Parts: sequence; C-alpha cells; structure tokens
Amino acid sequence: MANGRRLAVETKSTEKERWKISIAEMNKKQKIADILNGELYFAVKLQDRWGLYPADYVKQQHFKINKDDLKHSEVYILGERYFIIQDELKFKDICTPEIKKSLQVKYPNYGYIERMTIELNNRPILRIHSSSITRLRCYMFILTYFSDTALSLSPQVQSIDRNRTLMTSTLPEETAFSLSSVMLNPIFHILKVPGDAHNLSSYMTDIVDKITDPEDYTYYRMHPQDVLAILYELNDKGVRIQEFRDQGPGVSVTAYYIN
Repeated sequence: MANGRRLAVETKSTEKERWKISIAEMNKKQKIADILNGELYFAVKLQDRWGLYPADYVKQQHFKINKDDLKHSEVYILGERYFIIQDELKFKDICTPEIKKSLQVKYPNYGYIERMTIELNNRPILRIHSSSITRLRCYMFILTYFSDTALSLSPQVQSIDRNRTLMTSTLPEETAFSLSSVMLNPIFHILKVPGDAHNLSSYMTDIVDKITDPEDYTYYRMHPQDVLAILYELNDKGVRIQEFRDQGPGVSVTAYYIN
C-alpha cells in the first residue's frame, strides 16, 4: 500500500448470509501471511456485499462473519471509493461457445461474450465486439461487473440461432457500487465452482504478471484508473454518475458528480 503497509488478503465468496473458517485453516493462512510479511485480512463477499476484515476481528467473532459484521469492515484502508449510476442502463450480451470469436469473458451456462451493447434511454451508447480496438476490449473486464449485477436482477435469455444466445438485462436507476467490487469481479469468471475460494495473489498474478504482449487482453492489467476511465467514458455519453468518498471512521462522506 502507499503508506507502507503490507496486506496478505484471502478472498472468499458465498451465496449464504454467513461465512466461517476453521481454526486449522486460519492458522494455515496466518503462516502464509507471516511468510509474506503481511497483515492477514479476509475479503469476504456474502451474497452481494463485500467486506474486508483483519484476522484478529474474525477470531473475535469466533471465526464467523455475517452481514451484521459489514459495519466493521475496514475496506476504507484501501482508499475505497463509492459510486452511484443514476440512470437506468440496458445490457445486451450475445454469447457463443466459440472462444475465438469472443471477447474471452465467459458465462458458465451460456458461453463466451461475443458482443456487448449498452443502451441509455433505448439508445445504444457503447458497443464492444472482438474487432473493437484494444482499449474497448479491455473494458470488458470492468463492464462485466455491471452486466453481472443487471443479470442478477432482471435476466432475459433467448436463443438467436443454433449456437448463440442473447442475454438482455437492466441495471436500475441509483445503482451503488464500490471501486474494489468492480476490480474483484473478474475472480467470478475465473472460479471453477461458484462459491469456491480463489487466492487473491494468484488472481493478481493471472491478471497482471502474465502479460507479455500489451495487445493481449486475455490477462488484463486491472487498475483503479481503468475503472475510472470507463466511468468517465459512460459519463461523456450521457450517463449520470455520482461519487462518494469514504476516508474512514469519523470522517464525513462527501458526494459530487463526475463531469
């Protein structure tokens, strides 16, 4: 981190309202953190909410975390930023089983995204497909977060032809999200089994360290500035976006519009 702190973060996800870890598993994770010379933290997603908790807090809670613990989340230490998309957005994703014709982002039940279209007030404002310029293709790893959110709320699926599927979904007005949740979202397109654990260091290695060709977007350099870049691009196309800054306990949260 910029202030010199080193964190060893274990990422967990569950569709349940509670997550727990055994004492033996906790001791194992602590040994790894000690080897890395980092403070052990757990990034836990319960259903649709992320929280960041130090190992000592998890121990105090008898090795269990539930939704009531969100108020004790320390995600602010990452310099968290929160946003609200104030306009309704419609997503249209065309999926294909053929990876060569796709944007290499996969949905388990429908295949790889071949084309994504985003509409505002029933007007297309952004289209991304396999022949788009690299910058737009890279945006897929960010935009998939919003598409995933919309699909979880209002999925409409229909077959286009023998191999392709159209998924239409709507992101409602006043949708709030955090910067970290967008950056962590690609993990769920890497996991083999829903609810499985994926080591954050492995995730960062896959996303960052394996890049050898800047034109290769299979492993994309995920960076906070990239998330902000697509938010500004959406704003330029007429989408109203508001930001809230969380600087930690006892500090007032301020809000302002991106423009």
